[in-house]
Amino acid sequence: MDTARRLAKNLPFLRRSQSSSNNPFSRLPSRSRPAGSTQTAEVKSDSWSGDLGSPLYDVVFIIDESGSIPLHQFKKGLSAIRLLIGDALLGTKFAAIKFSSKAHLLFNFVSPDQAKKKLLNVGQNGGMTNTQDALKMARRDLFLNAAASGHRQNAHRMAVVVTDGLSNIQRDQTLPQAIQLKGIGTRVMVIAVGNYGDSGHKEMRGIASHPPGENLFFAGDFDDMYQITYMAINGI
Repeated sequence: MDTARRLAKNLPFLRRSQSSSNNPFSRLPSRSRPAGSTQTAEVKSDSWSGDLGSPLYDVVFIIDESGSIPLHQFKKGLSAIRLLIGDALLGTKFAAIKFSSKAHLLFNFVSPDQAKKKLLNVGQNGGMTNTQDALKMARRDLFLNAAASGHRQNAHRMAVVVTDGLSNIQRDQTLPQAIQLKGIGTRVMVIAVGNYGDSGHKEMRGIASHPPGENLFFAGDFDDMYQITYMAINGI
């Protein structure tokens, strides 16, 4: 229950989170627009600009698909992500990366409806856990390559990492890549699924933005993650 409340309170792109005065992004203006630029009142389906004056969020979900996750659990995790996307504020755009032995870009930034559809038939490749490759892809291919990815320079950057285990490919690069991603102004949140020892907690805390109480969440398994997500968006 406490995890669900924290999730609802601290995911700034959720409609429920906007009622919380403690939401660290809700008090911030949108990212600066180029000099002389204006935002029109018309919302085009391809640009998905959102309401005038509302904060804009470009959010990438970074999804672990390693072989340690049973397929039905992987699908449950995708269902939980789709619940979160379905409760997004108007003006939010989503991208997705999945990773195991290497990272794969699932789709660039699109509207919530498009993102939910694209996640319906995502398969699981299995393999190891190359977290650093996914963090690097989010920074390099999505946020720093706006022309190709559809990232809006006036939108807040967010990454939500969903993983069930410690990285085990180029692990020495996991925290440096997380630092670089945060260094370009990205808020990184982590949903850690499973049981983690001291080394696991250290890595998850290192990946997540500070403070961990607002950016690091634990779930026992992906069924638990789904229940937490359901309670978060329904105020249970």
